[in-house]
Amino acid sequence: MISVIENLPPHVIGLHISGKIAKDDYKQVLEPAIQQQENEFDKLNCLIVYDTEMQHFSLGALLEDLKTDFKYYNKWNRVALVTTKDYLKKVTGLISSVIPGQLKGFEPSEIEEAKAWVGQFD
Repeated sequence: MISVIENLPPHVIGLHISGKIAKDDYKQVLEPAIQQQENEFDKLNCLIVYDTEMQHFSLGALLEDLKTDFKYYNKWNRVALVTTKDYLKKVTGLISSVIPGQLKGFEPSEIEEAKAWVGQFD
C-alpha cells in the first residue's frame, strides 16, 4: 500500500510504502500526488518511508515505478529514502550518480533529519 504522509512543507511529497504494492497504488495515490506537485512547483522533492520488501511489489507496480521514474526524470530535486533496508541505502549512492537531483538514505530514527533535508530548496 502507498499512503500520503501529511504535515510536510507544501513543496514535499510524502509517501509511506508498506505491505503489498499493486499497480493501482501508483495510479490512485502516487501519480495524483506527483501531478499536483508538478503543477505547483518546478522540481519534485519527495520523502519516502519504505517499510516493505521488494517481493511485495507486483509486476504491474514495478512497471509503474519505472514509468514514473522516467516520466519525471528531469523533475526530481531531492528524494529522502527512510528505511531499515541496508540494500536500499547502498543503492541510493549508485542511483544518485545517474539521476539528476539528489537521493539520500536515512534510518527511521533520522526521520526529522530526512524531513529537514528534503524540505530544503536548491
